[in-house]
Amino acid sequence: MQTKKEEIRNDIIKAATREFLYKGYNKSSLRTIAKKANTTIGNVYNYFENKEAILECIVDGVPEKVNNIINIHDNLTVDESILTKENSKEYMDMMFEELFPLDILLNDAFVILLEGCEGTKFEKYKQEFTKLFSNHVADHLKVDKESFLPKAFSQGAISAFTMIVKNKKSFEEKKHDLREYILTMALGLPVIKK
Repeated sequence: MQTKKEEIRNDIIKAATREFLYKGYNKSSLRTIAKKANTTIGNVYNYFENKEAILECIVDGVPEKVNNIINIHDNLTVDESILTKENSKEYMDMMFEELFPLDILLNDAFVILLEGCEGTKFEKYKQEFTKLFSNHVADHLKVDKESFLPKAFSQGAISAFTMIVKNKKSFEEKKHDLREYILTMALGLPVIKK
């Protein structure tokens, strides 16, 4: 019986994560994952029952963590007097890391879930997240949950997460990009003076 080595398992997970992120779950093959992990497809089966088992390992706990972020935001009380145009940016800068756990939002696994995992138990995650996030935005905006604006904002945020994560920048640069996106969406575009 072959001994399982943690290093090989980690190489398989790393290779699968890259494949799922850039090709999508359905277009990724176990053969390619095995090749990029420098192992055989037979060895992949020593560690994982199938491709979906690898996906489950990669995204383990991410949906719950993201839902927790939204629940924290839903229950957050903010003194709206602090959110004057002059103070908003400073408040957001101060609270940014607490309000937006970047290790989760800028995680490959989160984007893999948002890109779609058709044919798996996660295939409805993007739809569920979009609705949850859209409802959260509607609450912030104090508008009907079925109106256009929260749905459009949610779709834009999903596109932003995806673009930022797939961009091969450092984590610090990704963090900066997401921060700028969120600040612009939350505070609006700056007024251009002539």
